[in-house]
Amino acid sequence: MRTSIIKLQMSKITTIAKILEDRFPKPSKIVIKDVNNDEKHFDISIESALFKGKSLVEQHQFVYEPLKTLIDTNDIHALQIKTHTLDEQ
Repeated sequence: MRTSIIKLQMSKITTIAKILEDRFPKPSKIVIKDVNNDEKHFDISIESALFKGKSLVEQHQFVYEPLKTLIDTNDIHALQIKTHTLDEQ
């Protein structure tokens, strides 16, 4: 009798969400979209009080840094980041 072992992997969106939820404590709003439905191209929108007083470049660096390993290994090929504070809409 042959036994098949099925390895279940988290979707990349779930992986990215877990990484970002660790980085941005509540109440932060995080929206992640798989732009091409290929788990390589993502649109990330984050609303967080942690961005207050930071430049747009600093905000994007704060998002990019914990995802760097996924980007360096080409698990994420393209990333569009939108950030704003809780006060901005």
